[in-house]
Order: sequence, then structure tokens, then C-alpha cells
Amino acid sequence: MGAELRRAIEAANGDEEVSAIVLTGAGRGFCAGADIEAVFKAQSDGADVAKEGTGDWVTLVRESKPMVAAINGAAVGVGLTQVLPMDYLVAAQGAKLSVRFVKMGLVPELASSRFLFARCGWGQASELMLSGKTIEAQAALEMGLVDKVVAPDDLVSTACEIAAGMGENPQSSLRAIKALISANAGCNDYAEVQRREMSALHQAYTTRLIVMAYEIKKFSHPGTIDADGHVLEPPDLWENYLEQKYQHRALRIGVDDSGYEYLEIDQVPSKRSRKGSLGLLGAMGEEDMRPSPERRYIDNIPFGASDPLERLQLMSQENLECTLLYPTLGLLWEVELADPELSLAYCRAYNRWIADFCRESSGKLVPIAHLTLLDVEGSVAELERAVKDGCKGAWVNPFNHNKIIHGDARHDLLYQKCMELDVPFALHPTFTPHGAAEGIFDWPREGRAWAEAIWLRSIVQQALISYFSLGTLERFPQLKLGVLEAGSGWIGAMLDRLDAYTASLNINRPSATETFRKQCFISGDPDETAAPHIIDHVGADCFMWATDYPHPDHPHTWVDDLEKYAFMAYIDNQTIHDADSHVMELPEKILEYLESDYQAEFSEFAAAKLRMPEDISRAVKQQDNAVFRADEAQELMLRKNHLALGAYRNSDRPKCLDLLGFSSQLVFTTAALGNYGLEEAGKPELALAAARAHNRMNADFCSVDKRLLATGYVPLLDIEAAPKIAEEALQLGCKALMIPSKCPAGHSPSHIGFEPLWSLAEEAGIPIVFHVGGEEKMADSYFENGLPRVKDFHGGEENFTGLSFMSIPIAIWQSMAAIIFDGVLDRHPNLKFGAIELGAAWLPSWLQFMDSAWGAFRKGEARLQNLSDRPSEIARRQFRVTPYAHEPTGWIMDNSSEDMLLFSSDFPHVEGGRNPIKRFSDNMPEVSEVARQKFYRDNFIDLMGAGLDISLHDHPSVVLASYPPKVSKRLQQVRKIVLTTANQLGVGEVIETLKWNEVAYLPANAGIGSTLRIGYSDKMPQHYQLYVHCGTNLIDMSKTLFPELSYQGNRGIAFKLDEPLPRDILIMLTEMTLTYHRTKRKHVAAR
Repeated sequence: MGAELRRAIEAANGDEEVSAIVLTGAGRGFCAGADIEAVFKAQSDGADVAKEGTGDWVTLVRESKPMVAAINGAAVGVGLTQVLPMDYLVAAQGAKLSVRFVKMGLVPELASSRFLFARCGWGQASELMLSGKTIEAQAALEMGLVDKVVAPDDLVSTACEIAAGMGENPQSSLRAIKALISANAGCNDYAEVQRREMSALHQAYTTRLIVMAYEIKKFSHPGTIDADGHVLEPPDLWENYLEQKYQHRALRIGVDDSGYEYLEIDQVPSKRSRKGSLGLLGAMGEEDMRPSPERRYIDNIPFGASDPLERLQLMSQENLECTLLYPTLGLLWEVELADPELSLAYCRAYNRWIADFCRESSGKLVPIAHLTLLDVEGSVAELERAVKDGCKGAWVNPFNHNKIIHGDARHDLLYQKCMELDVPFALHPTFTPHGAAEGIFDWPREGRAWAEAIWLRSIVQQALISYFSLGTLERFPQLKLGVLEAGSGWIGAMLDRLDAYTASLNINRPSATETFRKQCFISGDPDETAAPHIIDHVGADCFMWATDYPHPDHPHTWVDDLEKYAFMAYIDNQTIHDADSHVMELPEKILEYLESDYQAEFSEFAAAKLRMPEDISRAVKQQDNAVFRADEAQELMLRKNHLALGAYRNSDRPKCLDLLGFSSQLVFTTAALGNYGLEEAGKPELALAAARAHNRMNADFCSVDKRLLATGYVPLLDIEAAPKIAEEALQLGCKALMIPSKCPAGHSPSHIGFEPLWSLAEEAGIPIVFHVGGEEKMADSYFENGLPRVKDFHGGEENFTGLSFMSIPIAIWQSMAAIIFDGVLDRHPNLKFGAIELGAAWLPSWLQFMDSAWGAFRKGEARLQNLSDRPSEIARRQFRVTPYAHEPTGWIMDNSSEDMLLFSSDFPHVEGGRNPIKRFSDNMPEVSEVARQKFYRDNFIDLMGAGLDISLHDHPSVVLASYPPKVSKRLQQVRKIVLTTANQLGVGEVIETLKWNEVAYLPANAGIGSTLRIGYSDKMPQHYQLYVHCGTNLIDMSKTLFPELSYQGNRGIAFKLDEPLPRDILIMLTEMTLTYHRTKRKHVAAR
């Protein structure tokens, strides 16, 4: 019994769906005790009592999820002592309890002497243990031995309710609290108690949930550095860190008579900082940016902005390697303070604090010292001190109250010190003096903010130009100069102009562009779209990237923006499905999946194909080279075959798909296409074994990402074996069945014996496809023309040439005609066929040729008379084809059907080219947008049927973007709240999909929660909606919590577009829905 109980508890602890444990007895009694003699005999004989279930029970209970005992009858001896370590004891009325060891001449065990003392106190614990008397539940409650007494019928439900109340909290916190109780309950050393608590609190800080105003996303590229992040300094920083003589002049926050906060600089209220705006300084991602007396600075510091442990946790979730930190309040004071002495004192105070802030971050938080050009010698001394204290660089604002430009030789001491200390120097914008950049115009108030957003950069540009025009970078060739938060898209034009002007003067000065490339760095803003083009022009080594977190003047969508900024996907903002892609399986890979009985024969037969060619060997070595892989995003469409990202390593293919931007890829093999020639060689058994190995291999490759759709190969040489191999392929997860386009020996592909195969595919809702490699090759005699052998575009002697190309469509032309003429498609009207990488220029004439045959022979052939329609119409209904990118796709579409053609990239084969989408677009100049959408999306969805997960049919972002702009923006905000909340609920993977063409969310584990859907209807143009499953009571629950909302029956809630985003309500509705089933089960557990 003990071992079974232990295993049950361990299983509950390991089950994510169980959040608390209730222990009760079976039958009328709870537990009358153990066979003590048997236990001690086992111990004396040296048995492993832990294996027997009587081992360290106390540790098991104290380290478990919350445990509640429901004592339903007699709990005697060990029956009682085993529950004393639990977190809560509920007893049924009439239950009897006793610690009767003394009656047996024994002593208590399982640490019960400690737990009884803790529960009942010295006297009552002593009486229970020394007398061995039996007491009833009510007496046990009065002395504290149990925590609650209820009627027997209510016992289990009460215990479950109590357990649920505990278990709904974060498990990490629950276990930490239990550990603190265990360690501290009997400890009289209060310093040690506090030490343990602080240690646990530190751990909790690094693992607790992050609450943000926007969805936290993880950047997919490791090692990313944020070149410009910010802290929100404590309001009393300068009061605490300034030298005593300056403390009465400290930077501080005050409150005016109207309740608005303001910044006080040297005892004077700031004129540049708008009253009430300080509470908005960390409002990245927030919608409401209106100042108010209620919005205080200290109450609106977002996660990670003023706590280093929080910042590290946030960076971990975002996958940032390190962040260079700059101030926030420290950006606001210089514009109104021209006193060199106090300015330097303010800088020193901040620098001391930021060094302390970053000190324990193991280099992940990088402090950059604030300096002033008003006192160069003082800044030189402060730089030396700050670097010794841990600062890794220095920055100044881009203006100067004394109007000495930055590159002036009077600042050389500072640049010389930067070189000596080997630290970079940066320009970072701050508030600037009125008149510093606005020029000759008197800007109206309502337009000034837009202008300031632009002319702020012009001040930075003037400062930067001085480093070139005054020769500063020439005088200090090892100085590293950074430009931050001023954008980067302008730098190319500025450098071009500097170079042109230098050339016009005919003076011997180095090129500004070359100097910039050697010594300068510039950060791009998250929202820049032109930056990638400028990067190519100036040089990637000069560019940094920054989040500006948590400032509200840049968007919170930095992860999405960075993916585009640094690694622009091949396609964007549209849904494209790729009907033809490949895995470049290594030569011997197939052997890993081939049954052992066939290994020797196959290895001998395919020996030549199993050898590793030198070019593939070199490619594999390069794929292991970090330098080579560093350029994989930029070289995405340039590297082909085994050099391509994701070519043969399935772990790389999801990233490849992210960069390509395709919604899905139908995946074929490469070397295994044609089944190694086994069918032509007359080796049927080995051919079937190789096909099964092929299917295991391809399904395994595609298993890492649902966007990868594996094809399984089904040879047609054995009529009886074909459906068996197909069924196995479907069980493996293959999403399409590939058959050869050439006719098998001895029977037609339309043979009636293949009916089980077609039925299997039709019932599964997946297509039958043909692919190049399974066609009838051109006879060798055609190449014996008495002339020198023609080399193909790979450079080989005997591969593929223009003449070889002519045979590609012949087999598919014949096989599909046989399948249509013999009624296969009519008998299986829901079955789709596809011809992949077989071209399509032949399609119009094939359709016409079939109709000609149908017209000429129908009178004498019953099978043609029985067809449901003209052969061409049957083909249009159930047959899809991928044209080559060089074929006239628009012409083919016009002369066949816009419903028949599919996009394909042939990635990563060299034949696919570097830009297939452009090539296809060039070949479809007058094709309508509807037809284009069919080509790139709809026809593939139609072909794949159930083989394509509905969540992949369209990007949710595309659906949301299709709504009116105001609706789209609001639903994007709702989407981010849902995803952020889901990420922090501990419900595992949450699927974002489409239901009824609306974006929906549900846990991958359906037992945890229900579906939440967001949408819009033009019938209610001023509203957007949330929908839940009508079979739940979620709407009733919501009505109780939020009676003010507008409800639509038992499944919908309508929100007004012109009202503020109800963030808290949306978070709660998301939690309720995505945890619905788990909550409903009340966190039950082992009995």
C-alpha cells in the first residue's frame, strides 16, 4: 500500500494538470496504522525502505504540491502521523484519531513528535503521545490537531475546494513557501529565517510572471544585443548619490497645486518637461498617453525598468544577450542646466547608481557613463573613475550650452582618455534648447511635435559632421564613436554628401564613408523600414540595433520589426504556400530508416548513390562553421542544395521557413526520388522496403514543424502492397501520397485494383501527387547523335539537358488521362491529384487533346460515355499543376484555368532560382489579384485538404489586416493581450488558428481550456467581438463579473471601438477561457 501511495503522489507531482493533492481513505476508515513489526524487521534486515514505500515520507510530502488530508474515519498510529506533515487536515464528524504508539511499547515516528508539538502545543502534544488516548474529530479541532471538521458527505468536496484554493497559485511559489515553512517553523535564529526568505524571494523574482502592456515575444536569433535600452531611475537617486554639498540642489520630482508631477532641476520646476508627463516615460506599448494627476512616475515604472533582476528576466524571455543602459530622467535636465559644476555632479551621481544597478548582472546589463562637455577636464576625471567602477563607455548629449561643437580640439582630452581606457564614446539625444534646430520658421503649436521628431536628428547630424570636418577621427584613429536613437536611414545620404564635398575641394582628406566604416557605429530604430537597404550601402559592421525600452516614442513590436530590419523575410504580408520543396538527405541517411533485413542488399545495389561526394562533404563542413552560418539569413536564397539553410538538418528548417515567409511547404526528398531505380531493376521487394524507409525518413524530417508537410511514396508495382504502404505513410504523419507518373510494369495506374488506395486517400482527405523523378526518361539513343556530349547546367556529363527536359510531361500526360478516362476521379469526386515539378506549359494542349479524344471515341467507348463531364472539366475540378518559374504562367492560366496552378519554389534546389516569386510575377503581368491569390494560396489549400492544418490556411495577421483600419488596429491589440496572457498562464502551447475565418485561440492540450475567438462583423461596424464556446458557462461567469458589458446570447461579448481598450477585462476573460476545463475540475488529485 505504501509503495502504491508513494507512486500516486509522485505521479501527481509530475502531472502538469494536477495542481494540488487530496488524500482520503477508501471505505469507512481512513487508516488504522501500519504493521510496525514488519517495517522494523525490514529495516533491521537492511531492506531499502524507500523502495518499499516507507522511506523519507516527510520529505516527499513537504516537497510535494499542496496536500490536503480528508480524514473520513479512524486515523490511528501511522494513519495519523503520515498526514501530520501535510498542509491542511479536514476531518469528518465522528472520525477518531490516536497516536497510540505508547500502548504498543513504541515511540512516534515520521517526525510526528515535532509536528504534534507545532500543531497542538507542548501540553496537548505530550498528553496525546504519552497517554495514547483516542479523541474524536471535534476535540481534535479544538486542540488544533485538525484544521476543519465537516459532515461526512461534505468531506471530499470541502477538501478539494481547499486544495483548489491553494493549487490555483503558481507552483514555483507554492513549493518555495512549503520549503520555507519546513525550514523555519522550528528555527529560533531569525536572521537565518530572513536569509532563507530573501534567498527564496530572489529566486521568485527571477522566475515570476511578467506583466507587461504588450505581448512579450522571443527573438529567434541568439546573441542579440540591445544597443540602447533605458532605465527609469528612482526619484530619489540624486538625493541619495549626490555629494552632500549638492543634495539641496538635487534633481527630484515635485507635485504642483493641481496634483500634476513635474521635474525639479536645481530647485526650479522644469519648463521643458510637460507637467504630468513623467508617469508616461515607461509607457511603451500603452494606448492611453494622456497626462493626468493620477498617473504618477513611481506607480508606472514597467517591469524591468528599475529592477536589475526583473530586467534580466525580461531579457531572458526576449532572448537578448545584453543591454546597454542609458537614463530617462537623466535625459531631461541638461537642456535647462548650464552650470558646469552641478552638471558634472548630476552625472557623477547617476554614474555611481547605474554602476551599482548593473554590478551583479554578469555583464548582461552594461552601464554607460553620462558626461558633460561643459567641463572637459572634470569629465575626463569622471570617465576614469566611472570606468574603474564598472562603466563600459561614455555618452554626451548632441548640443552644448557653450556652443562649442563636439569635434572641436578643445574636447580632445576627453577623446584621448577614451582611447587610453579603450572605451567607446557616444552621442545620445536629450531634450534640446528651443531654437537649436527649428531654424527660420515659427512653428504652430499643433505641428511642432512632428517637426521636433525630425529636427532632433539634425542636431545629432551636426555634431557627427564635426568629427569628420574638424578631423577629430583622424586625430584619434582608435576612437570608437556611436550614434544612438537618431535613426540610421539618413547616414548613407550624409556620408555620400560629405565624400562629394571633400572631393570638390580637391584636398587630401580620407573618405568620410571609409572613416565611418572603421570607427563609427549607428543604431537603427525598431520602426525603421529603409534601414536594410542603407546597411547594404554603408556596411553591416557599422550598424547596431536598439529597443529604446521602455520609452513610449518607439513601438513595442521590436521583435517583429527586428526580424524585418536585420533579416527581412523573402516574402511578407501575404499568405504563400510552397507546393514543392525538398530535403537534401545525406547519402547514407536512408539506411537509418531501412529495415535490417534489407540493409546489405540495398547497400550493394545503391553503393554508388550511398557514397559521400566531395562537394557534399565540403558543404557539411561549412554548415558546421559558425562564420558560414552567421550569414545564413542574408544568403537564404543564394545558397543552394546542401549549402542551404535547413537543407538536411530538420532543426534548421523552421528558422528557414520563418525567413522564407511561406505558410507551409510540401516536402519531397531528393536522392530518394525515383526510389533508387529499384523498380526498373526488377527488385520489387527491395523497392517496397526502400519506399517504406523513404516515408519514415521524410516524416521524421518534417516532424519538427507542422508547416512542413511530408510526402510519402507509394510504388504502384504491387497492387496489393500499395494501400498498405499508403496506410503506414498516413500513420507516420505524411500529408500527401506520391506515386510515379510512369506506367508500372504489367498494369495501368488506373487499374481497378488500386481502388483501396484511392479510397484511403479520399477518406483521409489528402492528395495523390506526382513528382519529377518518377517519369519515363528519354531513351539513351536520343543522345547518340554523333556529336560531342552536351553538359548540363550543373556541369556534369550525364545528368539533365534541354533534350532530357522534353520527356518530363509525357508520362503524366498519359497516366492522368488514363486515370480520368477510366473513371477514377468520378468514382472519387473528393480526391485531388497534383503534378509537382513537371511543368505546366503542356497543360492547355493536354486538356484540349483529352477533349478531342473524348469527342472522337465517345460513341464507341462506354467508359467515355459514363464520364460525368468533359475530361478537361474533370481535370479542372480535381487536378492541380505547378508550372516552372520560367514558363508563361499567365498564358497557361488563361488557356487552362486559374483554379489549376500552384506556386512552388523548388527550395533548396538550384533549379528553383534565387527569386521564384519575382519570376512568377513577371510571367503573370495581367493576372487579376483574385487569380494571384488562388495561385499562391487557395489552390494549394484545395489540393491539400485535410493534409493542411486549418491554422496554416492563412496568417492570422493577414485576416486581421483585412478588417477596416480602426478595427484591425484594435484587434491586433486584443491579439497581443491574449497571447501575452496565454504565455504566462502555464497552460502549455496555445494554438493560434482560424475558425470561421476569424482568429481563435485554444490550448494544444484540449483538456485544459476552451476556445476564445476574436472577430468583427460589418453588421455591427462600431464594435468588435469576443466569442466563447456556447457549451460552457463562461458567459454566465462573465455576466457576474462584468454586468456592464454587452452580451450576444450565450457565446459573444461586444465591445465598442470608440471606448478605451478594456485591458484588465480582456486578461481575465482570456484566463477564464484558456483554463476553463482545468479550473472546472477543481485541481483534483490522488485518492
